Amino acid sequence: ALNPLSMVTDAPEAGLEIVKAARECLKIAAPHREAVLGIPPLASLVATLLALVWLASRRFLGRKLKEMSEATRSYRTDRFSLTVRGLLQSLLLAAPWPLIMWALGRWFGSDHAPSLVRSAGSALCEVAWLFGVLRFALVMLRTGGVGTAHFRWRADSAEHTRKHLRWYTPCAVVSALVALLLDRHGVQMWSDSIGRLAFLLWMVSTALFVRWSIGPDSPIWEPKKREDDDEGFLLRTRQIWLILAVGLPVLLAALALTGYYYTALQFELRIRTSAYFLLGLLTVYSMLLRWLYISRRKLAVAQALEARERRKKATESEAEGTPGPLVDVDHVDIPSVDAQTRQLFKSSMTLTSVLGLYLIWTSALPALQQLNRIQLLPRLAIVSEEESSMQPAIGLPSASFESVESSGPKKASEAEAVRRDAVAGEVGHAAASESSEAEATSSSPAAGITPQLPASGGGDSAEPVLLKTLTLGDVLLALIFLALT
Repeated sequence: ALNPLSMVTDAPEAGLEIVKAARECLKIAAPHREAVLGIPPLASLVATLLALVWLASRRFLGRKLKEMSEATRSYRTDRFSLTVRGLLQSLLLAAPWPLIMWALGRWFGSDHAPSLVRSAGSALCEVAWLFGVLRFALVMLRTGGVGTAHFRWRADSAEHTRKHLRWYTPCAVVSALVALLLDRHGVQMWSDSIGRLAFLLWMVSTALFVRWSIGPDSPIWEPKKREDDDEGFLLRTRQIWLILAVGLPVLLAALALTGYYYTALQFELRIRTSAYFLLGLLTVYSMLLRWLYISRRKLAVAQALEARERRKKATESEAEGTPGPLVDVDHVDIPSVDAQTRQLFKSSMTLTSVLGLYLIWTSALPALQQLNRIQLLPRLAIVSEEESSMQPAIGLPSASFESVESSGPKKASEAEAVRRDAVAGEVGHAAASESSEAEATSSSPAAGITPQLPASGGGDSAEPVLLKTLTLGDVLLALIFLALT
């Protein structure tokens, strides 16, 4: 582990070296910009042009967004298409500056650019996504935005979160850009000093933002007048979510401070990806609830008009002396349908979030990777060399299947030892055999399974290959799916 004080003591020297390297890059790139950086890629030019057009039409987009928000106040003018259009216009309002940042990153990432410029390009492309998500959240939470006007989010909660997003956005973008740039560049002293300081600032500001925006004093946790099951569950378990949300950035800062900087960066990347994924699911879930609200209101209005028409006809029939039926055989129980649909949406979102988080974190946590190494139902077959090259063995090293047909007992025992060492947790069983070749292949490389390998035709020995397998990870995902549905 590194000395935590080294990042402070080495920061001035590293800063001077970074300034010198930047000056050298400018000296090289200024006279020969096209030779060093090259012509901007077509994607960068198109992205910059679109960003400039959207910047010029910001007032128009904002005015149209406000008009659509006003239209949602009346059931006569409210439509689900207004929400879709409002969401697209919110993306256009949030996209220009992140899009310009991404275009610069693509340009700076040219193969002919100096190493420091290429590192800056890679960092700009990655931070542009963070900047875009934060900008989109700011637009969604604005007064009259999609969040408050269409999704019916509480205005005080939206304004409270937006107030803290205003200071967190520049702090997170600048510190993330510095930390990722120096990490991509690869100079150890720069990354361990200024890079770690920027990463610590990033994580501390993230922890403070989470604490102040969704802390115990936040209006987000104030119970609404009409509480449903989701709100009750969140209110009951809010302490767990608060500790987890605030503790993760603090834990990453502690890892970076004690010298495990690379590990902290890897975990931060997956936490950030998980946050993008969950925010996307929240938007989709809000869109589904919005569609359900409009459909339920439309159905209620239609039923009310039909009931009024039936009463009118019944009154006319009574006046004529022939009373008519007042029972509607096609009546739909709207509250029951609404509750069942909400439950379906909630189960779908829960299942999708579990599967998505599993896929995001499975490459980072060795415990999750081990679930796919436990073969429950393997299938072995002897295939030709062409088929073997097209479909490699899964989870079993080729060294464990050495041919022993022409070997004596010594070679057979060596191959058996290779099999035992290559496959962890192997459970073999003895089988009576008349030759040393059958004895060499009697133990199975999979847990509790003894595949019968067919004899290879001809004089050449073929290699068994594991074609398909059912792993413990597949079974657990299936159980989670059944439990949630």
